[in-house]
Amino acid sequence: MARIALIAPALARLKRNATRAAIGIGLVALLGALALAYLLIALRHVLEREIGPLWAPLAIGGALVIAALVAYFALLRPRPPTRPAFESQAAGLPPELAAPMRNFETKVARNPLPSIALALLAGFVAASLLRALRRSDSAARSRATDSGRGAEEAQPRPE
Repeated sequence: MARIALIAPALARLKRNATRAAIGIGLVALLGALALAYLLIALRHVLEREIGPLWAPLAIGGALVIAALVAYFALLRPRPPTRPAFESQAAGLPPELAAPMRNFETKVARNPLPSIALALLAGFVAASLLRALRRSDSAARSRATDSGRGAEEAQPRPE
């Protein structure tokens, strides 16, 4: 019961931290976008003087496309697995358990949205069950407390 009592403050702290992080990330993104827009405008003015009004937007767009391609190839490009196939066996898993786990991992990696939805659903179900158990436990406690009071009131108190 003590573990359940510790969940509420932890959830409140988690919600407060998540809200603070979301506001911080939003402000950083907004101010970063404004700064980028300002720098691009300044760059356009400089390039218009140097290479002309026709080529300045083309040069900026080309540089941004090259930066996007570099970011894609460096960060987002799918890579072949670097782990050897026998790594799961080295961890002590028998091959009949390791193969389904690898298949499940590849399914999750290919399509993460259903996995996120399933995780949210599982969390919602777990929270609902915890709430229902907490209600039934508190109802049982209140019935026991009510029955205990009735027995005390029925017996006369010695004075």
